[in-house]
Amino acid sequence: MDIGTYQKWVRDFDRERGWDLCLPAEVFVHFLEEAGEIARLVLALEGYREVTPAEAEELRPRLAEEIADAITFLIKLAYLYEVDVAGGLARNMAKCGGRYPSAEAPGAVLTYLRRHREELEQFLRQYRERFGEETE
Repeated sequence: MDIGTYQKWVRDFDRERGWDLCLPAEVFVHFLEEAGEIARLVLALEGYREVTPAEAEELRPRLAEEIADAITFLIKLAYLYEVDVAGGLARNMAKCGGRYPSAEAPGAVLTYLRRHREELEQFLRQYRERFGEETE
């Protein structure tokens, strides 16, 4: 689906219901609420938060739904401020392409991964000092 078409649909949908009269700050708070729901699902998918097998089966479909909800609230915020999302995304593509050339990306990712490996190794050392060897 074209993002401009979706932005127009959301605006028209809201106008029919009077929801276009909501304050942008409240729309943003709704977006943050959706972002919190996404965060809970990501934590579960990453294994940080334990879930039952039945919950695990529903994580990805629920994540898709919550991401769509969050995007919708960002689209609402955009139309309330008369921001052209499609145009903004096109400008962002050009900016990212210029700022992060693909030839440099593998080296940057390796630096990122090494830094995180060092941090995790430090946490593991601290864990061992405090609790001894890892236990499962």
